[in-house]
Amino acid sequence: MKDVNQIKSLEITKRGPDGGCGIIKIPHVKKDGTKTRKKATVIYSVGGGWEHVSIALLSQNTPTWDDMCWVKEQFWNDDETVMQLHPKKSEYVNIKENCLHLWRPLNCEIPTPPKIFV
Repeated sequence: MKDVNQIKSLEITKRGPDGGCGIIKIPHVKKDGTKTRKKATVIYSVGGGWEHVSIALLSQNTPTWDDMCWVKEQFWNDDETVMQLHPKKSEYVNIKENCLHLWRPLNCEIPTPPKIFV
């Protein structure tokens, strides 16, 4: 995970021993071509063997694939693999609607399928 102090679009509002939270401004192009920024809350942490970032747009919409890719680029290096998880339904935790999460384990590499399978 990158040093969060280097993320220019992140306004850190709270820090803790394992991470913090803040507001991030995600680039967005409207249908008419107008460039703007979507505001989102983020919580980031490193603990229990995991790096984690959660993203919730202030508009209450669910972040798009492009939003998640952009956030991934802000918090992790290009050569780091992160994932979104779909756990067993019995293990769902939904504290905030329309909030998505990125995860990276610290003690192992995330396996990825061969490119030819995609």
